[in-house]
Amino acid sequence: MTSILDRFRLDGQAVLITGGGTGIGAGMAKAFVEAGARVAVVGRRADKLEAVCGAITGGGGTAVAIPGDLTQRGEGDRIAAAAVEQLGSLTALVNNIGGSPDWPTLPVLDCTEESWAAHLDQNLTSYWRMTKAAVPLMSDGGSIVNISSVRGLTRFGGPSGAYGTAKAGVNSLTRDLALDLAPKIRVNGIAPGPVTTENWLRNRGVSSAEEAEKAGLGSNLPLNRLGTLEDIAALATFLISPAAGWITGQMIVASGGI
Repeated sequence: MTSILDRFRLDGQAVLITGGGTGIGAGMAKAFVEAGARVAVVGRRADKLEAVCGAITGGGGTAVAIPGDLTQRGEGDRIAAAAVEQLGSLTALVNNIGGSPDWPTLPVLDCTEESWAAHLDQNLTSYWRMTKAAVPLMSDGGSIVNISSVRGLTRFGGPSGAYGTAKAGVNSLTRDLALDLAPKIRVNGIAPGPVTTENWLRNRGVSSAEEAEKAGLGSNLPLNRLGTLEDIAALATFLISPAAGWITGQMIVASGGI
């Protein structure tokens, strides 16, 4: 008899994760492998990707590094093909690239033309580019998860500028793809709130999650704490697992109650 817990497993799945060298991406890669998947991690820094893969393979899991820059045309096709070649198949895609060159985030009309274009290319167009390349290779169907941001839904923490606009685009793209790709491929999104990644901590002048908590940086959230990599990884694991088999087209906010 199959246990309900078996539906949360990722056995046999081959997952491609963009932005997989650090932060939320690295956390998801490790969680997916723990749940039974094989993973390919993509990013611009080969050393970071190799470190993630080394930690996974050292524990007996399967992980491969595919350096690449999805702000460049043609990279999606190359990366998707490399993932299938190295993993043997592709059953899930997690689009996780994000970031803002402007910190603190600027109001919309204070962005330069170059900054506006860079935000959209990195935070939105890269998702379209990778999805367009991956879907034809997901021959048996599967699941896509787009990592967005609470800043695509609200101005929490100040102006969201081009970054928030791009992430709002990810939310819309997620819903459109869910309709376009049903019933073969499910598409959902996660909108995290403040999560203690290296970049988040650095931008706020603290060196660790413990220091951030002591400084009260999560005290304004209803759940009275900042998010962890494990919080987002657990949700992403659920969304690509059979346990979420009747869920598509949804943006799930994981933000401590914002």
